[in-house]
Amino acid sequence: MSKSDIAEAARALCPVNQEILELRDHGVPRWFVPTGNLQTRYSGVDIRPATSWKGRAYGAALRTWITLGAGRLTHPVSSKRGAEWPLGELLLPDFPRLSTAAVSVGVPGPHQKITIQLMDERGHVLGFAKYAETARARDLIANEARMLGLIPKNVGPRLIRLNRFFEGDLLVQTPLPGRMRMPRSQPDEAHIALIERLIQPGEAHYVKVFVAATPISGPALVRRTASASRVTSDPRVLVTASTRPPKLRVA
Repeated sequence: MSKSDIAEAARALCPVNQEILELRDHGVPRWFVPTGNLQTRYSGVDIRPATSWKGRAYGAALRTWITLGAGRLTHPVSSKRGAEWPLGELLLPDFPRLSTAAVSVGVPGPHQKITIQLMDERGHVLGFAKYAETARARDLIANEARMLGLIPKNVGPRLIRLNRFFEGDLLVQTPLPGRMRMPRSQPDEAHIALIERLIQPGEAHYVKVFVAATPISGPALVRRTASASRVTSDPRVLVTASTRPPKLRVA
């Protein structure tokens, strides 16, 4: 998809009859934030990720600027008039309080996915949706749905639905509770505690874990790569995509 095509697809997922602030990167629309009220503006800015300290500092200033209602002075504002919001109508049974959404076009490329932050009228995040049209991106969404189904209850996000929508596939999940944690080269105590909750008693596992930098995905991509009974487990043993898990010996 071209940059203009992906931007139009993102606009089609935005709520109707609401003014939408367009945040651009090098002149190209990348994020769409509803301007309805102070709460939705404050929460909607979260759709724009920031990992570096410079990015976080700029994001904090941008949040303040947009929350106070000054965003329209520096960013384009658009609105989509109509009687129907197809995404909202589809998800209303799952989220009865759904009233608005912020949208990100994602990272350009064959794996590009559009991410939607679903919110109520007070800006509370109800869930997230991911929309993909390319074959590779659709495969990734299908795999993520499988991974979400493997995560134990109350450990990570829960899969709400995966179905065809428009010209692609739509994945919908619950939000990941808690505060955002920045990426680290080594897992900290919170990451280790999460991995321990994923390990069944009496088993040892070498676990491949992807911990996202934003709350959009959370620790959704988690899978076991090896296991054996009667071995003392060490959740600190992690493998990457370029390594293989060592052989396990039964004590």
